[in-house]
Amino acid sequence: MALLADDCTDRALQLMALSKRLAELLDAETAAFDRRGEALPPNLADEKTRLANTYRFELTRISQNKVLITGAPEHLRKQLEAATKSLQASIKENARAVNKLKTVSEGLVKAIGDEIARKRAAPIGYGPKLGAPPAAAQGSATAITLNRMV
Repeated sequence: MALLADDCTDRALQLMALSKRLAELLDAETAAFDRRGEALPPNLADEKTRLANTYRFELTRISQNKVLITGAPEHLRKQLEAATKSLQASIKENARAVNKLKTVSEGLVKAIGDEIARKRAAPIGYGPKLGAPPAAAQGSATAITLNRMV
């Protein structure tokens, strides 16, 4: 969805507001990820997706038609540049937190999978189809003595 701006100044102001709100949402999500287990605010993902799509669409429009922003006053363009840099920092920090969670999650899934595979691979008892006893049992042989009275 495109911004409905009256002129370049209005577009610059709207882009700044959009950038700041998107950065706020990313920062809130990052903080929740860093505190592990904290519930994310409801509708955060929906709003973040909607704003990110609008932001991406508007930047694409501007890159194709620079006139949409070049008429904005210099001080607004500098403020917009600062807001964009702040948003980029928020995106980078959010990506760090997401990758950290991804690594932890993948490690847990792998550990659970390895444990399940280990349990399934352990032979139960003896017999021609079961193979040798588990490695732990192989090194712990004990002597047994039988006499004829038993």
